[in-house]
Amino acid sequence: MRFPMKSLAMLAVVGFGLMSPTREARADLAIAFTLSDGTTTAGFWAVDNNVPSGSYTPPAGYTKLTDISGVVGNLLLAGITSADFPGYTVNSSLQLQNVAGGPGLVNSLSSSALTIINDSGKTITATVAVSATDYVGPVTSASASGSVTWGDAPGGTLTATWWNDPQNRQGAESETDLEGNKIYDWLATYNPIIPGEADADATVSGPIPVSDLAAFSMSLGFVLVTTDVDSIANNGNFAEVTNRGQTERKAVVPEPSTVAMAGLMSLAGLGYAWRRKRATA
Repeated sequence: MRFPMKSLAMLAVVGFGLMSPTREARADLAIAFTLSDGTTTAGFWAVDNNVPSGSYTPPAGYTKLTDISGVVGNLLLAGITSADFPGYTVNSSLQLQNVAGGPGLVNSLSSSALTIINDSGKTITATVAVSATDYVGPVTSASASGSVTWGDAPGGTLTATWWNDPQNRQGAESETDLEGNKIYDWLATYNPIIPGEADADATVSGPIPVSDLAAFSMSLGFVLVTTDVDSIANNGNFAEVTNRGQTERKAVVPEPSTVAMAGLMSLAGLGYAWRRKRATA
């Protein structure tokens, strides 16, 4: 079948319109976590833009924290102070959700904290879940990455997990609510070359096979254990963790119609070049 050049040009224009990214609406990006020193446990939660959409059920009895970003998809917490949990401080915690705008673009979920300090005189365990829903499929592979920098943190451990849920269920309704299938895990430990000095760990994995044919959710989980460097609270000698980060990424597979359209666009370009060459000759 022959396509007139004008028809091919029109198909090319329509093709560009079909492939233009369209921002999808986001559902709840949420975080829930507990802090425990073995005697006392406190729970906290927060949701993007501070108002649950209806798909998120906050954990009962936990303290609600405020998202201060004002930007959809950015869940920014000022942090935790000793007033929230004695001797424990988190300076700036950021959760980010990016929903792919179309084929070939990337869905992502990330969580990070600038500084974590334990000056409680005790061992404190932070158990955290971060989750977001309504990502765009189809997706067939994922990648996972994580990092942490330790100050003087003897006995410090970070156990991190990455999750995928093709059923698009909401997670982070508690500190252990991680929906779907675990696709990767990682253990980092404070193990400096020189005792008392800083240490750093990082991980990356991918491609990891997944099968998300339509809307799906992603979750990140971690358990961070730190022990104050001495048994005296609030004396300025403390365990420290900086630049903790965790990300899960998935690119949307191009649809067959998009691939076909790209082929037609290429043919249109070749046909136009051939006709110009003949005209010049």
